[in-house]
Amino acid sequence: GEIEFGNIKGDIQIQNRSGDIVLNKINGNISTSSMSGNVNIGTASGIIRSENKSGDITIKETNSAKAIIKTVSGDQAIIINTPGKSEIRCVSVSGDIELTVHKEITAEISLSTVSGDIEDEFGLDQEKRNGGKSASGKVGDSEFSGKIVIETVSGDISLETE
Repeated sequence: GEIEFGNIKGDIQIQNRSGDIVLNKINGNISTSSMSGNVNIGTASGIIRSENKSGDITIKETNSAKAIIKTVSGDQAIIINTPGKSEIRCVSVSGDIELTVHKEITAEISLSTVSGDIEDEFGLDQEKRNGGKSASGKVGDSEFSGKIVIETVSGDISLETE
């Protein structure tokens, strides 16, 4: 069934076989693992780790400086509001990944897909090769940059700014 939590101060860890996970206003680290169902996270801070086998992951209004998101057959829609350095890793087998980041983010970016398309608002260097498409580059001007890695096999990638 559905699991829903809100207004939590402290870390939260949820493992669910089926049903949606809904988290809102979480001030702490978040770890979710789901076999079937969607994961929705809103207004969060702290490290976010979310894995989902069959379902979408949506993260809105987060000030998290670190996020690790993995899906097998679901889409990812993520908004990270943190300016400066962030560590973000999004991986999917057969889902689209849409990541929106703060316009003043500082990061080395690596995007890759085997059979999808790549769109990015930073104008990264794109390359087509036998094994798919990739884009990479550095944004921001700090020597202490974060890292954004987005990888999908058969999904599209969209990297946008707020």
